[in-house]
Amino acid sequence: MFIESFILAAGSSERTGKINKLLKKFNGKPLIEHTIRNYLDSKACRNNIITGYQNEKIERIANKYNVLTYHNSDYKKGLLSSIKIAIKNINKNSAGVIIGLADMPLVKPKDLNNLINQFLTYNSKKICVPICYNKIGNPIIFPSKILKSIAKNIKRQNKDEGLKSIILEKDYVTVKTSKGIHKDFDKLSDY
Repeated sequence: MFIESFILAAGSSERTGKINKLLKKFNGKPLIEHTIRNYLDSKACRNNIITGYQNEKIERIANKYNVLTYHNSDYKKGLLSSIKIAIKNINKNSAGVIIGLADMPLVKPKDLNNLINQFLTYNSKKICVPICYNKIGNPIIFPSKILKSIAKNIKRQNKDEGLKSIILEKDYVTVKTSKGIHKDFDKLSDY
């Protein structure tokens, strides 16, 4: 079963001032490298990155790992603009698509594999959302067909709130994972 991921890495890192949080060192490497490695070490068949702000620098790191990149020139419009790019570039063989955030290096391969395994248990027909301490987090795996149908809802959304409000209207299952699904690195104090 072909499962791919789209790591959203387009944001402007506004809360870290002039520093791109994805390029800031965390345990000796740029933060984005940790995220890429975790996805590469998972059961995902193909990994993609949506770039935006400082795309050349992010692409250089992605190329080091042979990860496909897609540039979002509308990245200032927010997360949903990157999700639209991901949806346009889903591989025709994909049964499932993981939408993940680049600033979450504590999401481990085991978390990703738990999501993938549960997704396969449901014959690739259910949205699988990670949960820890009774709180849902990221990343989320979608059946490709459902994600494409969600694209229509995205066009109708006025605010850029990601996919959670749309998902809660759909039939989904939760998958127990580590607390890494809650920790995104938004401020310099998170490092």
